[in-house]
Amino acid sequence: MEQGFWHALDEAERHALRAAARPRQFAERAPLVYQGDQSDHVIIIERGWAKVTSSTEDGHEVVLAVRGPGDLLAESAVLGGRTRSATVTALSPVRALVVPAGRFTGFLDEHPQVWKLVSGTFVQRIEDADRRLQEHVIRRAPQRLAGLLAHLAERSAQHVPPAPDGSIAIGPPLSQGELGSWMDASRETVARSLNSLRRAGLIRTGWRTITVVDLPGLRAMAAGQPTSEPRAQYESSQPLPPPHQLSNAEWRVAKLAAEGLTNRQIAVRLSITMSTVEQHLTRVYRKLNLTSRAEISSALPSLEPGEASP
Repeated sequence: MEQGFWHALDEAERHALRAAARPRQFAERAPLVYQGDQSDHVIIIERGWAKVTSSTEDGHEVVLAVRGPGDLLAESAVLGGRTRSATVTALSPVRALVVPAGRFTGFLDEHPQVWKLVSGTFVQRIEDADRRLQEHVIRRAPQRLAGLLAHLAERSAQHVPPAPDGSIAIGPPLSQGELGSWMDASRETVARSLNSLRRAGLIRTGWRTITVVDLPGLRAMAAGQPTSEPRAQYESSQPLPPPHQLSNAEWRVAKLAAEGLTNRQIAVRLSITMSTVEQHLTRVYRKLNLTSRAEISSALPSLEPGEASP
């Protein structure tokens, strides 16, 4: 299991590297480095999560990786004397150590055994990229998503212990669009795949949250193996959540959204404001444990209008 550059150092190495660094805080969505910038420092994430992206010629953003606590960033550009090949953006508030390039190379000269760790990290990331390309050819979208979520769950569990029931809350708050970019799939495909994994009893979803409830089953799904047994074990050991009834107003908004109407069209149809539509949809997502508009149509058939509370 990948443990991150920082956690692989011994205490003396950490002390020396911290002495060469300056601490920095990055707000959520703030850039840590920009693609194309000159390489004058490396970054070590102490707390928080960030995404690594590259922009295509037409301006499209592609998610290449997600980095978390202990990870080293921008080392290849510094050591190779090149400009940044990717942008790194905070997915959550990030606390990091910023080490100027000269001090970092000086640290490596004083601790030559760390050179092997840095080169190993670089090779591992190349192998990870190659594996994702192979999976895109041989795996269906739900399998690729299961693999990504299993990886993120394993990384998250290194920093936040699993819940008493064994479930693991995924740390990086990735949107469906970001997940789709990472696994080379549309947002709609991600929504359908999440729905499949949820119905299989492998994950729970909420507003911008994903919790893995059956990590072995998720790994089996990623490998193309049957998941009926892990699902049965989960369903027999976990109580079903209580029903979350929609109000009549929430039901009407959800039904029109499921029919494909935009928020503006719903507001006109029901003679309410856009803000009210958005508030109703937010409550629908929360009550039905949905993560996207695309999931509403599959969730509504399980409810009848008569179940909606006033």
